[in-house]
Amino acid sequence: MPVQSISLPRPLPAEAPCAKAGRRTGFAPGTLVRTLAGDRPIDSLLAGDTLIDATGRITVLRGRQMQRLARAELVRIAPGALDPAARLDRDLLVGAQQEILHEDWRTRLLADGPAAVAAWRLVDDALITRESRRDAVLWSLVLDRPAVLRVNGLRVAVATTQATSGASPAPRQMAA
Repeated sequence: MPVQSISLPRPLPAEAPCAKAGRRTGFAPGTLVRTLAGDRPIDSLLAGDTLIDATGRITVLRGRQMQRLARAELVRIAPGALDPAARLDRDLLVGAQQEILHEDWRTRLLADGPAAVAAWRLVDDALITRESRRDAVLWSLVLDRPAVLRVNGLRVAVATTQATSGASPAPRQMAA
């Protein structure tokens, strides 16, 4: 019997095409983050605010960082694209490298549950699209420990970040 050959798809690139300009993570201004006081825009959060992670645990925000980018690769996730149960009423716009907690038959097979996946890998050009923007702003959160937070209703992975000069300052103490 003759041996038949099969064609395999090209392997996925090791890095995102947009990773050459640096690993861009973060959230667009106005993105809603779950806090103890309810969902609040990321650009209004201050160091010391209490965030609620996806499991219901409290996480204290240590600061936030704003990145002003001359050019950025972003990913837009439409409501219902990843989690039909999430009550999204607005798109989520993130840096292409931002990790999104995703679960479907593939992650259950390969990772035995949810997996953190870079947003660019989820692009389907229908409900999840890639955008190139000039003069973009991305906000990152500074935490003591990695956490999975609810952001615009979706679960996203937030790694610990060292505060830099772009981080918001610690809350001011009131004079007695």
